[in-house]
Amino acid sequence: MTTRIYILSIIVISLVVYNIIEWWPNQVTSEGKNVLPSIPSMLDFQLAGQDFNARKKLHVKRDLFQPVIKKTRKKIIKPVEKAVVLPTPTTPSASEIARKIAEQELSQFKLVGILFQGEIKKAFVTYGDDNLTVKINDVIQDKYIVDDITVTNIILRNIKIDIKKKIELIN
Repeated sequence: MTTRIYILSIIVISLVVYNIIEWWPNQVTSEGKNVLPSIPSMLDFQLAGQDFNARKKLHVKRDLFQPVIKKTRKKIIKPVEKAVVLPTPTTPSASEIARKIAEQELSQFKLVGILFQGEIKKAFVTYGDDNLTVKINDVIQDKYIVDDITVTNIILRNIKIDIKKKIELIN
C-alpha cells in the first residue's frame, strides 16, 4: 500500500514540476539573454510576411463554443407542377359484362367422352356437379345449345348471347 502512495506522489510531483517549467515566464537578464531555455511555440514557426498582431486578434475573437458559420442564401427552387392527365376509366357496358359472364359459364363445361351409334352422335359432358348426355341441337338449362359433335370436341353456343365455345376432350 505504501509503495503505491510513493509511486503516485512521484508522478504528481513530476507533473507539477513539468507544468511549472512549461508555464513559468521566461526570465530575461539585463543582458537580454534568457535564464531558462525557451520552449518553441507555434509562433516561432510563423511564416515570413505574416502579421503576428492580426493573427493574435483572430484568436482573441474566436469563441470555441459559438463557431462562426457563414450565412449563405439558399435558393429555393419550387418544382413546376405539370397538369396530370389521368385516363378516363371506361366502364364496360352491360352487353360486355354479360358476354364475359357467358364465357366464364361456358368454360365450366368439361367433355368427358364421345359416343357414335351409327349416325347418332352423343357426348358426355359435366357441368359443375351435373353429368349430362347430349346430342346435336340439344338445349342445356335453357341457355346453351349443342351445335356440333366431332371425334375430339364439341361446340356449345349460348342462346341469348351468340357466343360459341369449342370444348376439347379431356385426356
